[in-house]
Parts: sequence; structure tokens; C-alpha cells
Amino acid sequence: MWDVVRIGLQEVVKTINADWIPEDIYHEVLSGKSFIFMHSSDNESFVVLSQRKNPYLDSSVLIVDVAYNKTGDAIDQYQPLLEELAKEVGAGYIEFSSPRSGFKRVADKHGYTSVCTTYRKQL
Repeated sequence: MWDVVRIGLQEVVKTINADWIPEDIYHEVLSGKSFIFMHSSDNESFVVLSQRKNPYLDSSVLIVDVAYNKTGDAIDQYQPLLEELAKEVGAGYIEFSSPRSGFKRVADKHGYTSVCTTYRKQL
């Protein structure tokens, strides 16, 4: 699995000029701070998620650290599953950040509100 995820992470790094490397994500997963979700019907797409308590919100936040899909529609593909996972872990919000301005259109479509470059949707 890591070989597939690493390739996707390398593509994300190049696309967004990330300040992290795939091994940083690997470390976060191994340390239990993040986890990788792959849909059983697609063994090349994945989402790296973490959860944190926001002291200013009434519940925890499910954070999409990285999302990858070869077709480029990771948010569209994973949104229903993200909402389900967030509810299962007791998160009242989902957040993701991106330096890519094109994500605003997709975020708006799924009901997120822009908070700087972080998009948030209350469940």
C-alpha cells in the first residue's frame, strides 16, 4: 500500500510545491497522528486524515491532510465518505487547506465556507 500512496504523494508535492515530503506523511501515519483511507473500489486514490479538537468550535474537526485521485476529483469522490467518517468519529466539521485557488469552486459546491485558505463544512 505504501508504494501506491508514496507515488500519489509525490505527485501532490510537485503539483502544490508542498513543504513536506512523502516520508513526513508516513511518519504521521506510523505515529498515529494521521491515517490513510483508501476506498476498496479504487486502489490508487486515497485520503490522509487527522482529527483535532479546535478550542474555538463546539466539536472536533476531521482534517483532510492530503487527498489524491488520478482523475483530480478526490473531493467529489470522497465527500460522502468523509462526512460519514466524520460523524463516526464525532467530528462536527471537516476541513482542508489548499494553495490551489481552483479548490474554492469545488469547496463551495460541497458546502464549505472559506476561512482564508482553509475550507470548512459543518455537518
